[in-house]
Amino acid sequence: MMTNEFSKEIFMNNVYYLLKAKSMKVGEVEKAIGVSIGYLAKLKKDAGLRPGIDLVIKIAEKLQVSIDTLVGVDMEKLTGTEQYLLCFVEKLKTDTEAEKLEWWRETASGLADVEIDRNGFPEHPFFTCEEFYEDRGGDYPDRVSEAVFVSNAFGSHTAIHGDCYNLRMKNGARLFLADIVKSTYRQTETDVYAKEIWMQTTSAGSQFLCSNRNPQYSAFVNNLFTAVAEYCKHPRLGAAYRNVIDAFMKDDMKDDPIPEEVPF
Repeated sequence: MMTNEFSKEIFMNNVYYLLKAKSMKVGEVEKAIGVSIGYLAKLKKDAGLRPGIDLVIKIAEKLQVSIDTLVGVDMEKLTGTEQYLLCFVEKLKTDTEAEKLEWWRETASGLADVEIDRNGFPEHPFFTCEEFYEDRGGDYPDRVSEAVFVSNAFGSHTAIHGDCYNLRMKNGARLFLADIVKSTYRQTETDVYAKEIWMQTTSAGSQFLCSNRNPQYSAFVNNLFTAVAEYCKHPRLGAAYRNVIDAFMKDDMKDDPIPEEVPF
């Protein structure tokens, strides 16, 4: 059965939302998952009736949606762009767990010391050179000029909290997973941490995509960070190294023939 955090209302809302969006009939799904006709309507109306995990898995497969999305977010309340980004974050997690992506870990200590080159540009694509005033415990705010990750949550007043991750995508685009904290805050403040996802392209610059501060995305962003952190704990092999090992496993130790030069 589902956990105590499972919301049958969200689950059923999503089932009927997806049925409508995909122009599918209830009976078609009921037949595919092996329940009697009318069962889903009964499940929705009967407050004491709860679906088992096997049923949830079958419905998710039939409706071609992840289980996390099906039970974790009210899809009808998301805009088209929010649904689009949610699918993107889910695929990032799935492909990371399948070792299809090549993430690079950037330590918190390394990002805390991003340098500025002689032209005044930080040596990191997601940092900018910022000048601002910040309260650092003195009589007056200090004037600060340094390389800063300007976050969606805290603006220039952002520090790196934990390890972050970088992924090269199509045409040199970069994805950045940032684990951040407000650079200065009072002990009474509580909402001072965030995990954000940013993208940068060569033509359009950087853009914030989403974060765990949005309740609709929170679990998905946190799960992605966990998956990437786990991925980065283990050794990785590039294609060239795999090719050598694959050849050896087939008892092939001979060098490949050198291609002939193309005559001019």
